[in-house]
Amino acid sequence: MKQETVADLMIPLDAYPAVADDATMAAVVSAMRDAARELGAGKHPARAVLVRNAGGAIVGQIGHLDVIRGLELRAHLQENLGTLSMAGVSGEVLDSLEDNLNLLDERFEDVCRRAALIPAGRIMRPIGESIDENSTLSEAMHRLVRWQTPRILVVRSGVVVGVLRLADVIDRLACAINE
Repeated sequence: MKQETVADLMIPLDAYPAVADDATMAAVVSAMRDAARELGAGKHPARAVLVRNAGGAIVGQIGHLDVIRGLELRAHLQENLGTLSMAGVSGEVLDSLEDNLNLLDERFEDVCRRAALIPAGRIMRPIGESIDENSTLSEAMHRLVRWQTPRILVVRSGVVVGVLRLADVIDRLACAINE
């Protein structure tokens, strides 16, 4: 019996939702919603969107938690702390700002209005870990656990060609256990 590989179970790149790195969060959540609608019965919805640079290469991914994390005012403040500090804002004021800014201070409607304009490149997680398409499913399971991630980008010669999702690995594992 042939040993199954990551390539046997991965979702090919062209079947996974993707947006440009300059797309807005409105486009990100629309891509997530549209991908869920396009699935057939018994399929797990995409819980992330891949991010492409201007050359079309995959440079990151945005999952559900990344979307929420991107809404936190504190995260945007963190990006600008250096600039504020160089502008002469005291550490005490910066600490106070950081302590007092959070999602709970805004109405949901205001958060959504602001969120629609946030660029995907600001909230994406850059490609960190990946796995070769010829790796075994056992190796993939090990990496999913070690990296504590719901998906791994699959590469061929260093180029992203697909996505291996934890949900699909669990489905395959359940089938193998019950055979």
